[in-house]
This record gives sequence, structure tokens and C-alpha cells, in this order.
Amino acid sequence: MNIEKPLFKDGIMVHLHKLAIEDTDELISINGRIYNSSTNQLTTRDNKQVQLKPIQAALLKLFIKHRGKLLSRDEIIQEVWKNKIVEDATVNSTLSRLRNVLGCKGDVIKTHHKIGYCLIGSVEPLEHNIFSERITETALSLDPDSPVTEPPTSKSPSKLFNLSVLTLVSSLILLIIYFLQASILDNTTRPPSNPTLTPLTHTQGIEFFPSLSADKNWLAYTHKADQHSPFELLIQNAKTYETTVIQDAPHMSSPFWAADNQTLYYQTFDNNRCEIKKITPAQIPAQSTISTVTVCGGQLSISPIAISSDNTWLYFSYKASKSMPFIVKRKNLITLEEQQLTFPSQKSYGDYSISLSRDNNKLAFIRSIADSLKELYVLDIEQNITSRIAQYRHVIYTTSWSPNDNEIVFVDSNDNLAAIDVRTRETRVLFSSEHHIQTPISVDTSTLLASVGEFKTNNVQAWSLTQPDEPPTPLIQSSFNDRGAVMFKDTDTTKIAFISNRSGNNQLWLYDGQAYEQLTHFAAGHTLNNLQFSHDGQLISFLDNNQLAILSLAAKEINHFGKLGDNFRNPIWMCGSSRYLLTTRLVNNSWMLHKIDAKLTAVETLLPEVDSVKGDCMTGHYYISKVHEDGIFKLASDFSKVMSGPLLPHTHFLDADEWHLEDGAVFFISQEQLLHTKLSNPGEAKALSSHLQGIKQFSKLGDTILLNHTSVSGSYIAHIQL
Repeated sequence: MNIEKPLFKDGIMVHLHKLAIEDTDELISINGRIYNSSTNQLTTRDNKQVQLKPIQAALLKLFIKHRGKLLSRDEIIQEVWKNKIVEDATVNSTLSRLRNVLGCKGDVIKTHHKIGYCLIGSVEPLEHNIFSERITETALSLDPDSPVTEPPTSKSPSKLFNLSVLTLVSSLILLIIYFLQASILDNTTRPPSNPTLTPLTHTQGIEFFPSLSADKNWLAYTHKADQHSPFELLIQNAKTYETTVIQDAPHMSSPFWAADNQTLYYQTFDNNRCEIKKITPAQIPAQSTISTVTVCGGQLSISPIAISSDNTWLYFSYKASKSMPFIVKRKNLITLEEQQLTFPSQKSYGDYSISLSRDNNKLAFIRSIADSLKELYVLDIEQNITSRIAQYRHVIYTTSWSPNDNEIVFVDSNDNLAAIDVRTRETRVLFSSEHHIQTPISVDTSTLLASVGEFKTNNVQAWSLTQPDEPPTPLIQSSFNDRGAVMFKDTDTTKIAFISNRSGNNQLWLYDGQAYEQLTHFAAGHTLNNLQFSHDGQLISFLDNNQLAILSLAAKEINHFGKLGDNFRNPIWMCGSSRYLLTTRLVNNSWMLHKIDAKLTAVETLLPEVDSVKGDCMTGHYYISKVHEDGIFKLASDFSKVMSGPLLPHTHFLDADEWHLEDGAVFFISQEQLLHTKLSNPGEAKALSSHLQGIKQFSKLGDTILLNHTSVSGSYIAHIQL
């Protein structure tokens, strides 16, 4: 409905059409600033025209639509960023930039601290020709009551004909462009035919994270000879296969050739310090100059790094300590400025496995939420928008942009080489092979480099506290991965539950000392861990893709707790119980301690910010490790609060299979050694045995400790031609 509003210009009364603001309005006055919603151009008070970026325009349109209404941060994220996951810093920076464009501080967009934001001031729709003169004289009259003459709406036949011809031509052009694009997309998404795989390296051990120089003359990769050997950096002449080891630090990884073909960046770890360095060989592979570029934290990292094609920005993952998550940073190699790009929840493992698109505009990375929950994100660097592309239930070591910058190459849960389209979210298989493929890197539209072969195999070993001078003995071993073993023992039986892929997929198995029994028959794509026997040995709790599950050995039935997609961690049976469990669960982005009634499937929330929990069943006390705090803490008997701690304040206890409590003593892993100490004197932690090296997880029953023994398998760098 039109509402007439009288204005004066040069002493003459004019009539303006003041309309209710609709989504179709083009020109809108905002406190003296004119916004063209069709072109996203803003004319400031001093008549300067500014082109708004799409995300700024979307935010401004939201404020205009709800002018005068207080909008919460959640409402803004939902409406402006739709289904995308954005960090608080992204919202803040977008608001700040919009305010700068508007040339305002608080007279247009007002902040209500801890509540939200509101568009205030005068907001009015304007007729289209106001854009040039600020007001439109739709009628001039000395009499304010004289009728307003509406502008003519009809067009001459010739103008209509010209408009029709123009519309037809435009439509034809759009159709041609569409079919051309469809043809291009079809070429890039057509399934490969007869892929070939050619080995490029032949060094014993595992080889991964390949990087090929732009001129394709030099291949750099990470190498590990055996389980106890450090990560090494090797450079190979791609023509002669002559290979040289770069010796700079105890651990070296993640090579990346800069576009100039002369500079190789890589990561080192020494004396609890992660650094990114570069080597500029005068004559490859001779070392002439090695220099430190930046620090990547206080933890060993083998996450890939990336360099922009103009050699301006270095992208890398940073982890300050074991208790902090990985974050993605970048450093300007010219100005030396550093910026934090991602802001993962403090409850996640963090962001890693980065890959920079060839146009330098998009950064892909993996966010690890829990052991078997990984999310693929893409950061639009210019717009500062982070989008979640997909969610996975398996380990993803690397991501790599395809040359067209529309797809990300990775290895799926079935070990297929695959690519996901970041626009449509559709995944296609590039290469299905009996070979185990990891760390793929795109070279061009039809060529990739990858590590081929198993990284490691696991077997179960047993070690006795009564014979500390003896090495561990093999208990369960095969040519497959056998791991995560736990033991139950009473006067009549001894049985061991473990995880193995000996039947093709990861399953639960039972060993009674003589025979093996497969307990589960899951389809592919299940990540299993954290096995625990109940007090009577009749139930086994475990995590199935992070969901809590309980297997009845008698009925061979499995009950899952919660709903699909829930994230549990570190479940244990309460002391003397075959009904109640304690576990941590991710609720509203926080790891909470819960008590589970397995019979009634009831869940009781106990404490926030808990990583793992353990019971000392000989003393009746329970202890927890906290989220991003070192040490362990004693709980009150009703689990309502922390009574004391931290004990062992310089050690971080993350997973339940890294520590154990018994009779006032704690057994724990530190720097891959198994240590123990009395809680009454925690400062005197000692290694249990010189034979227990390279330990990453264990379980204990009485005097027996079950260990995962990991052996490095053979893998090699291969050229894959699609």
C-alpha cells in the first residue's frame, strides 16, 4: 500500500511514495546511506559508491528485513550462513567490515552485549530514480492536496520488440554457456578407465606424504624405517632415482615444494619443539642453506603444510601442547605476520591435513571430533567463511585439491581413492584397488602420487609384572591387525576380547586360549575401540563409531545406547558392577561425565569437562582426567565434584587406554614408555621395564599387562595414472 509523505525541495512541496519494505525493493535509505539491493552497491553520505561483498550484503539484507528487531548471534548464523559452520571470529569480522563499509560505529548496527545485534535508525524504501537525486519529484504542486500523477507503465511496441529480442538473445547465450560448462564438468567427473599404478620408491619401511617439484624433477617424501625409528625426509631424483636423506633433526616430515622448484619446506621436531624449516639447495640434493621459518607448536606433527603459488603465505597446523587442539595458522613469508585461521572447539582434537587450492582461495582441512568422527571443512580465505563439506567415520591422513579446484581427493572408508565435489557434496570413486592407498596428492588432471601399502600391523603381547626382566611374549598374532585386547579371568576361565580385521572388516573376537570366535559381523565402515569386560565377564562394552554398545556373550546380541551420531568416549564398568557404566559423552560441544544404567538404558549426567574416568576398585575411589588440563583428579563418592588434584600435573591423560589405577598406584604411558607411581608420592614415576618401549595403549588385569605391539609394514610412493 502506498503512503504519501510530503517533502519540501527548494520551497516546493513534493510527494514521495513511502512503501513498506519488501524483499523486492531495490533502493533503501539507511540513515542517509542509499543501498541498492539488486546490485549490492552502497552510496555513502559523501556520495561514494562501495560494492558490498556477498556475505556483507546478505547480512545487511537480514538487518533490513528485521529492522528494529534484536537478532541473536545464532539467528544471524542460521540466516546468513545457512547450513554452514562458522567460527565466532568469522561473524565478528563480517560485522566489523560491514560497519566499516557503512561508515558507522553504533548509529546503524547496535551491539547488545551477550544478547545480539539490532539495526537502528531510519530505514525507508525509495523509488528507483531517487538513486540519482536522493528524492523523486513524482508530482510538483503548490497544493498539497492535488493528486499525484503516476508515471506511465505502458511501453511502445518498438521498445517491447527490442526487449523481447534482447531477452531471447540473452537466453540463448545462457544456454550455450550452460552446455559448455556441463561439457567441461562431464569431462572432469567422468569415471577413470584402466588406471595404472607405478612404484617410484623402493626403500624398506613406510613412505608417505609425497611432494613433487613443479618441474617434476625432484620427489620428496617422509620415511620411517621401523616402529622405533624417527621420521626421515628423503629427496629423490625423479629421473635417476638417486636418493638422499636430509639430516637436520630427530624427526622430519611433511615436505612441500614451493612453486619456484628451488625451495623445499618441511617440519621438524626436536626437544619438544615443532618447527617449519626450508632448504634451498645450491645443487639438489646438496644442502646449502637451511633456515627456520616458524614454530608449529610443542608437539610432534606430521600434518601436511602448504605454500601459496606466489610464495607469499605458509599454511600449517599448530598444536601448543598435548592438551590443546590443533589449529590452522598461516604466516606471511614477506611481512612475517601470522594469523590464526580456524577456531576448533577446545573439546575436539583439532584441525589438520590441510590442502590449499591452486587458485590460493580455498583451504581444505580435517577436523577431528573424536576417534572415529572426522569432518571435512573448506575455508574460503577471502570471505573468511568456513563450510562443513562432509562427515566421516574413518581416519583421513590427507586431502588434496584436484586441479579444477572443485573437488577434494581423499581415501574413503573402503580404501578407495575418491573425490568429493565441494559444490554438490557428491562423492565419486577414482580408483578401486586391492592395494591399500593413503596420502594421495594430485599432480594434474589425470595423475596422482600416493603411498601404497599398509602403514603398520598390530599384534597382542603379554608382559608379567612378576617377571620384569623378561620381554613381552606374543599372545595373539597373525598377518592381520589384532589390537585393543582386554582380559577377563575367574577361577574357571580366562578369555581375551580383541579387535581384528582377520575376517575382512573390523570385528570383535574372543580367544579362550585354544580357539578364536568371531563375535560380531558388522559391514564395512565400523571403527571399534575401548573394549571392557563387565564384572561377571558376561558383557563387553565397546565403542562402535563412537556410539556406546554392549554385547551379551550369552545371547550374542548388541544394544546401542543413545542415537546414531552420538559421541561417547572412554567407557568403563563401575567397580563390581555388570549393570552400571561411567563414560564421557559430547553434549552441546562439551565432554560430560555420564552414568549409564545398561539394564534400563537410563543416562545420568554427572560432571562437565571430563576426558576420561578410572576406578581404583581396591580402594573404592574414582579419578578423572579433565579436558585440556594436565594430571588426574579424585572424585567425590557421589561424583558431584572434584575432591583433590591434579596428581601428576605435568602429564596429560586423554584416553582411558593410556592409564590404569590399582591399589593406590597409577600406571600410565608417557613418551611411549609405560610408567608407574604411587598416588601418595606421584613425583617418583619410574619405568616398569626397559623392554616396554614404543607403547601407545595397554590394559591390565592382576599381574598381566596386555600390549599392542605395532610393526611398520612396507609401503612405497606410487604414480597413479587415471
